[in-house]
Amino acid sequence: MSAIKNISLYIPLVFPNFNKEYVARAFNNIGEVSQIDFVAKQDRNGNNFNAVYVHFNKWYTNQEATAFYDSVIDETKQAQLNHDNKWYWIVLPNTAKKYVPGERKQRLDLGEISTSNIAPTLFATPVKASATKQVCPGAPMKRSYTEMQAAFEDEMDVEAEMDEIEEMIDAEDEMDEIEEMIDAEDETIDAEDETLVRIDGRYVKAIEEENWSMRAEIAHLRGALINLGHLYQVETAKVTAFSGVYA
Repeated sequence: MSAIKNISLYIPLVFPNFNKEYVARAFNNIGEVSQIDFVAKQDRNGNNFNAVYVHFNKWYTNQEATAFYDSVIDETKQAQLNHDNKWYWIVLPNTAKKYVPGERKQRLDLGEISTSNIAPTLFATPVKASATKQVCPGAPMKRSYTEMQAAFEDEMDVEAEMDEIEEMIDAEDEMDEIEEMIDAEDETIDAEDETLVRIDGRYVKAIEEENWSMRAEIAHLRGALINLGHLYQVETAKVTAFSGVYA
């Protein structure tokens, strides 16, 4: 027996005539249901059905819930939840990746890099020392107004380039988010398709058996009606005969 964790469940196929309240009631002995999510689907023949996700506030620890939980997490078994005398759902653990809106990858924030920390001399043409004057080592070199203006313009160009780079990074992050959403949806669809291929035959077989049973009952009723018709004719003939005798 495994320790029960508050996992959510995935039901690959639920007929559209069952609503969320019905599904929630089916899990009354398993746990306290917090949310039911329906995802509308269509099979290859165009028939509508729902894929259902069941979320719990908590799982119960009774014998039925514990046995059901063990069958769900055991990959060698197939968990089934009987929601009617004849019908059941195949139940799997919900392994779909949950997409969190706004979640982004870590990146370098270029806004933390200020151009004021960049030495102006990186953008200006160095001033050569005069041939008749000695320049003290380490002393700042004087620059003309034109050189200072050019350095300022270079700094502005760097800021503009940084803005463009940041916009490109934002656009790339948005594309990453979209790709992650698509990948998560593809994984969910692949898992659902694989499960449907495995269980579709069982549902079809169950429906066919139910149809044959109903046909047999209809044939039996027809036979009974025919017998009643014959009995009615016999009794009518008797009544007619007796009426002629006592007339």
